[in-house]
Amino acid sequence: MTKRPQAPTRRVSAADAASAALILLAERALDVHFSDIDNRETYEFLFPPGMTRRNRAAAGATAPLDFWQMGAGGTLVLMATPDKDGFAVVIDRKPVTAIVTATYDFHRCALKKAEIGQLVGAKTAALALALAWTEELTRGDSLDPDDATAGPDDQEAPGGPTAEDAETVRRIAASLAPVLKRAGPGVADAVDVEWLDDNPQSLWPILDGLVAAFRGDRARIDAYRWLLAMQLEHIRYRQEAGWEWASQMLDAYQDRLLTLSQDSGIAQTDLLQLATALGQAKIAVRPEVSAAMMAGADEPADSVAGADPLEGLRVVFDQLADTVRNPFELIEATAEVIGATPADLRAFLVHEFARSAHPLMRDAVALMLLDDAAVIRQTAIAALAQMVTLGTLSPAALRRTIAVRNWLPETDRIGVDRVIRAAREKGVDCAPWPPFPELTVFASAIDGSGAQSLIVTTRSVGAGLFAGVLLKQGFGIRDSWCDDRKPRREINAMLAELRKSTASTIVDPAYLGVAVQHLIAVGVGQGHVPGAALLDIAEHVGGNDWQDRRIDATSETERLFAELAPADRSEAGISASLRRSGAWPMRENFAESWFEESPQIGRLSRGKTQDPAQAVLAGEMEAHRGVWAERFLLMALWARAAKEKATNGLGRDFVILAHRLLNDTKLTDIPLMVGMAERSI
Repeated sequence: MTKRPQAPTRRVSAADAASAALILLAERALDVHFSDIDNRETYEFLFPPGMTRRNRAAAGATAPLDFWQMGAGGTLVLMATPDKDGFAVVIDRKPVTAIVTATYDFHRCALKKAEIGQLVGAKTAALALALAWTEELTRGDSLDPDDATAGPDDQEAPGGPTAEDAETVRRIAASLAPVLKRAGPGVADAVDVEWLDDNPQSLWPILDGLVAAFRGDRARIDAYRWLLAMQLEHIRYRQEAGWEWASQMLDAYQDRLLTLSQDSGIAQTDLLQLATALGQAKIAVRPEVSAAMMAGADEPADSVAGADPLEGLRVVFDQLADTVRNPFELIEATAEVIGATPADLRAFLVHEFARSAHPLMRDAVALMLLDDAAVIRQTAIAALAQMVTLGTLSPAALRRTIAVRNWLPETDRIGVDRVIRAAREKGVDCAPWPPFPELTVFASAIDGSGAQSLIVTTRSVGAGLFAGVLLKQGFGIRDSWCDDRKPRREINAMLAELRKSTASTIVDPAYLGVAVQHLIAVGVGQGHVPGAALLDIAEHVGGNDWQDRRIDATSETERLFAELAPADRSEAGISASLRRSGAWPMRENFAESWFEESPQIGRLSRGKTQDPAQAVLAGEMEAHRGVWAERFLLMALWARAAKEKATNGLGRDFVILAHRLLNDTKLTDIPLMVGMAERSI
């Protein structure tokens, strides 16, 4: 973290102190600008390596790269200069005007050389201005200090929605509707995601907007459905962070669905959309809500087991079986509807699939072993056993049953083992695993919530594989998807969006198996099973040996630490490493979200605690020492697998951080942890 200059002593002149402070301000502006990967890519596009001074000037090297409206009516402008790696920072707030010229390595976020090109005004005024603006940039509120709004973390619970909230939702939906027609990477750009995250009470105008849109055009319905799923997911994040109001809001949403189910003016298909939004946000639908959704607005909830809804679902599934290519597509196509149906009806449908005349529907039963609900998994096991008896279990279904055996909780494995033994006794052959092509794997850094995205693609010229896995530390496999016929143009656009929005890098494909197997094991321990799409991915990337292989954080950290050079393991080497990592929150975009979040920290930030950051260190961060140690170990494996040299070089610092945390080093002696505590407040 950039240190604030101390007030000059008698040996330092005001001019020297002002120069030092202005240079520090310029360095801070460069750090802030180039911490955004989009800005880095734009700069490299405008001024590629090896460009001559003349060509840099012709390319607009004197045009502004960034602009900040600072406090008290001042401006701060960053420009490139014709010199290689050259920049100028213009500071202007009357009566002080200054220009700092600098040479800056934006790849390493390191200032190489700087000097004052011009300084007009009193040196003491320049010193005070530079100190204040450096602090302002560090706080991140320089664009408009008066425009800060209290997000959900600054209050015990969000208030009710206002008329302004409803109008903002209407405006966002209107701008989103045409974008969804092309469903490209621009979807996120069309939505003020930060506003949604800061205003969870907008859930209610979104719900009202969708109900009203049911009587209107398709584009508006799609826009409101997209917003509803996103806002529900944002609120789930708050629930997982421990905010009681978030749990209450999600319960209130499901209560609203029960009320709406009594509205005779709402069609059953529309009610299902309101319930399936919960599934899209990874929120369990309450049983009574499922029953009400399936019963329809005109029927009592206890009619769910009647013939009409079941017959309707049979027709839908039969039609789907004739249009999809494989059982994975069938499960994906029916996931939203099945997720909103009551468990007893879903269990009955498993047997319907097992007795179907469609081989594809019968093969889908093995994929139902990966259902979130234990009753569905047990029903699938019983249905598979019945299929073995009837001689309808296919070799591919047997292979998939064997593959997911160790992805399941221990209570499910006993029944799966019986099915496998019975199939072998019956002489069912196990289908071989399909071949897999050469792969490229992108892996994001692990963010402050413990989430990491892995994207897998093929190198084909035309349509190819585009698959993804969302891992969540402490949870397991949070989400996965697989498309083996994605157009190359769309793949490239999505990869560009990934690189722009996350700190991601190309990694050795072996890292995919290490990370996925660790999180499968974490999920099994938590009672969470991965979805069927993960098995689809495994079949496309050669994951035939993926098991529940949890990494032992202590032994793996000790192994990696022992592999470091002796100089890195010395006290001097460790101290230097801790100083380097201590600067990450201000220099590396992968550390931007590294902080603790909880209601307790929210109260500390608003209270009168003398040193709230110290309280966070001694409280939440000490309690989560093991979580951060494991996170830094996983980041060490990520960095060591990276193809990019700069990212690869971070591996030793991550190993040392994990080692220090596991060896009970005081958190106050680890600069990164201190900085994270300050960011938490």
